[in-house]
Amino acid sequence: MGNIDNTKSLDVSVNLVSSISLGVNNQYDIGNSKGFIFVASYSGNSIKSVNISDPKNPVLAGSVTIPGVQSFSIGGDYAYALSNSMNYLAVVDISNPLAMQVVSTTTVGAAPGNIYVSGSNAYVLADNNLQIFDISNPLRVELI
Repeated sequence: MGNIDNTKSLDVSVNLVSSISLGVNNQYDIGNSKGFIFVASYSGNSIKSVNISDPKNPVLAGSVTIPGVQSFSIGGDYAYALSNSMNYLAVVDISNPLAMQVVSTTTVGAAPGNIYVSGSNAYVLADNNLQIFDISNPLRVELI
């Protein structure tokens, strides 16, 4: 019985289209919505929005301060961001990426690490637990 070689050689090249300096180190998370990329920067204490409607010319559009932001998830017009240094979940209105604003916060367990949003729930890993929050009203997020 002979060996069968199922490998195929692929000639794939990837080219950098453009780049933009965000002016900070320690970017931990990235998401997109409505032609914008959103980047969380722990050391920059912020989420920044970048207009990517023209991928060859990305433009830094806005920023919102969230101390120690490490991860976030986007649901509709909101980004749900975890502050690792402040141990809270910040709800950010991103409907206008040029003027994002925190609209509410709620305490989570120690050392929040990651978040996932699905429907009207946010799933948060914090304090060695999975916490589930009702986000049906972004102005009043509640632990279920």
